[in-house]
Amino acid sequence: MVLNVPVKELLDKLGHDGSEILWPDQPEPLRRKAFHYEEFQMLALDHYGVVLCPFLIGLQYSPTGENAHTIKFDLQGVLDICDGVLLGSYIGSNKNHAVAWNATERLLYDPSGPKKVSPDTFQVNVFLAAFRSGS
Repeated sequence: MVLNVPVKELLDKLGHDGSEILWPDQPEPLRRKAFHYEEFQMLALDHYGVVLCPFLIGLQYSPTGENAHTIKFDLQGVLDICDGVLLGSYIGSNKNHAVAWNATERLLYDPSGPKKVSPDTFQVNVFLAAFRSGS
């Protein structure tokens, strides 16, 4: 949706559809290969000239990996001006999901559910802001 190309085209270029079972002992959908957003970052840049720049909501760091310090960011400024992809889950769900963000309409577009959704229903972990290469 963010790249304005059919999903089938993306999956063909990616080389898989995410359905392969890698962990048969897990419940659905955790048993599936699924997708990592970095696969789409490279695909978007290589084939469509779009940079998907990640903005994390919360950063954690620690010199030892224990007792991490957390910094929370408010993404409102970047959401106001950039289309992109939101990674997270619907509130009340523990299933990771990705939806397209339209900054002009201030709506989520979900490829697997209702086409237009209020952003208040989605808990964001990462925002992949879409920028045309060279802009």
